[in-house]
Amino acid sequence: MSDVHVTKAGPAASIEQLPQELVDRIIDQLGPNIQSLKTVALLSRRWLPHSLYSLSQCAWLRIRPGEEAGASELIRALDEDRSFAQKIVRLAIENVHSFSVHAITALPHLRELRIRLCAPYEGDLGLRGQVQPADRTLAIIEVCNVPLALAHALLQKFSTVDTLLLRNMNSTGPLPDPPSSSKPYYVRNLDISNIDTTVLQYLTAALHSPSLRSLTVDMYTMQQPWAHPALVHDFVQAVGHALEEYHHNLCKPFIYVSPDLPALTACTNLASVSLELDVWSCEREQGRIAMFVRALPARTRRFKVTFWYDISGEDGLVEVAEMVEWTGLFEGLGQCAGLVCFEVVVRSNRRRKAHIPPFPDLASSLAAQALVLEKLPARVRSLTKFP
Repeated sequence: MSDVHVTKAGPAASIEQLPQELVDRIIDQLGPNIQSLKTVALLSRRWLPHSLYSLSQCAWLRIRPGEEAGASELIRALDEDRSFAQKIVRLAIENVHSFSVHAITALPHLRELRIRLCAPYEGDLGLRGQVQPADRTLAIIEVCNVPLALAHALLQKFSTVDTLLLRNMNSTGPLPDPPSSSKPYYVRNLDISNIDTTVLQYLTAALHSPSLRSLTVDMYTMQQPWAHPALVHDFVQAVGHALEEYHHNLCKPFIYVSPDLPALTACTNLASVSLELDVWSCEREQGRIAMFVRALPARTRRFKVTFWYDISGEDGLVEVAEMVEWTGLFEGLGQCAGLVCFEVVVRSNRRRKAHIPPFPDLASSLAAQALVLEKLPARVRSLTKFP
């Protein structure tokens, strides 16, 4: 919207000429950013209705450390103004030291919940009394720096969760009741990053594995070596029987180590697998990656690998294509009878930094593509794509 100008006389003509459908989609892209929604609501009458609707569909509470009273004020407002509670569909709570799970009982239409607590967490969990389950589905639950007991109480609250994201979770504080005494977690898509051994073991017992369709794993530690190298393998073997998609991120600095890649032999319904690597983790983990690929279920139809690199220019991209041991890593793909697509993506880390122009992708370099294809087995080469 760099060509849009607003003056005292009113919005520029270019805004008024936009189709209403495009206006609504632009507003939708603002998500739960309340300040931006308020700004675009004032552009013109055509922007106002959908902006107000989007404002009514989100509540974004951002409290800095030391301002925990804001959480109490929110809870009190929800109790006092039922019409406000009826409108909230998305709720994000950030940088608080404590939050009661009972606050969400006043939100009958909640679909998305994100809680990021301050670390280390020292506040009151607010788990007094029995949490009454609700017979409804939540689209997204994301918890970061949240004790296991609080995450457990949230998951007991809803019958099904479409997407569960667990970030930086540990087992400090009170532990919940054993999974056998609670309702299992009905989760369709699970994304775990940097959670400790106790949390993962609890998940193994608590998840309703027939419901799980997609799993994303990003596990690492600064301990040397990893205390339980087969931890993720055991977890996937236990809960992966109905999995259709699996994604694993191995991009780590040198000071971090990851547990062993799991063998996906128990995932008999698996259709899509993806790995995210950088050139350095690829060198360190070459043997484990090759074993992982060779153990893919025969029914796997799609395999995607994404490499991140830090070398500038197309010459650097060619250098990366030369550095990777493509034959040793992916020769095992030829054993997947059901494989119909092997996607190879090589991208620059600078794409993640908006103020730095991105380096070229593999999709734009025919020279680098030729190097990759030259090193791949014949059957895999015929299935390779560069999206």
